[in-house]
Amino acid sequence: MLALTLGVYAALFDDIAGVAVSGVIALFILFRAALFCRAVTALVSSVVVERTAGKRIIRQGGRLPVRTLVTYDASFPLSVSAEDILPAVAILDGVQVAEERKSGHISIRYVLRPMAAGETSFGGVALFVRDLFFSGTVRVSRSDLCLPFLRVVPESIREQGYGRGIGEGLGEGGGQSLLAGEDIRGFHEYIPGEDLARIDWKLSAKFGSLYIREPEGLSGGAPLVIIDLPDLHDSPRAEDFARFSIAASGEAEGICTHFDACPLLLISGGEIVTYVRGSPEQKEFIAALAAIRPIERAGHLYRYLDPASVRARVRAPPAGGEGAFRGRLISLIPTFGGEKGPLPFRLAVAGAMRSSRAAAVVIYATGRGDCSHLSQVVMEALHQGLGVRLRVPAEEQGHVEREVGAGRTLQVEVI
Repeated sequence: MLALTLGVYAALFDDIAGVAVSGVIALFILFRAALFCRAVTALVSSVVVERTAGKRIIRQGGRLPVRTLVTYDASFPLSVSAEDILPAVAILDGVQVAEERKSGHISIRYVLRPMAAGETSFGGVALFVRDLFFSGTVRVSRSDLCLPFLRVVPESIREQGYGRGIGEGLGEGGGQSLLAGEDIRGFHEYIPGEDLARIDWKLSAKFGSLYIREPEGLSGGAPLVIIDLPDLHDSPRAEDFARFSIAASGEAEGICTHFDACPLLLISGGEIVTYVRGSPEQKEFIAALAAIRPIERAGHLYRYLDPASVRARVRAPPAGGEGAFRGRLISLIPTFGGEKGPLPFRLAVAGAMRSSRAAAVVIYATGRGDCSHLSQVVMEALHQGLGVRLRVPAEEQGHVEREVGAGRTLQVEVI
């Protein structure tokens, strides 16, 4: 500002001395700015962050104490203070307390609350630097400054007596918590859709992965009932879906009654909605059946073909077309296949099948639209050596047999 004022004065009054003084001041300011930028650049490259969180797995909305130690090279002529950058899905509970115990070491303590489920990490640190002439804020977001990663598990969403999850376990299906005095048979890794009330938090914190308590008396050998909920935008007419819902829930309830207990898995496209483990207490099972309805699908596999289906379709491509068209069709089919290992959806279904200790799998589906997810379920069941019954409405039987039965022996039954 001083250099600018002198420059305007010298220009108005044709003062050569004023022009010279303003030029010297401007050069000095530019020199100091260059020194400031150079020092800040060197300072940023020397920053090291050691962040300690109370735990790595936390419930949505829970309080998480965090302590961050920021160290840097204190040889630069800068005054430095720091602030932690919270994960994008978290809010601050209180204020951040920063303390510089010795030169080049800043300790920050605070408590945050993660408000969205999923995996997240910190955003780095914000440095507030200044010297005699300049000041500024620098956000440093290198990957090594964003650790540790946090896993936020959602709160149960209760709806008409049970919890319904949306998409890959980001909202969870619910059940009843263990009864007082009920013995624990063992533990298994968490499966998307299971009741969060059964998570053993001490064991989960110890091994860094969610574990579910298995109470005594769970059934084994009963079939795993899987019901595919249709997409809200591709569902049958109301009366057709009502018939499907009544038939599927009635048969599932009959299976549960026959075996005294029966595991139930609700899916919709490439997502798990609810998983209910078999238990002699059938209230949870019946409540889940009562909520069968079309939903807004959050996961789609988009005509995904597993490698076995790709090979089958290439060997026997759809009828119609000859010559160049048929050759082009055969060359396009493999582009829909996955060669990078099983999908996350299939891995979650595999865990549910193993956990259920089922002797067979019974699938109820409307069979409309893309059946990629049904192909994954059937393929995993066959891979585990389980018998499969796939039941669909009569009008969709042919479509499902072509989409799901390609390349494998599968009997599609009519509801």
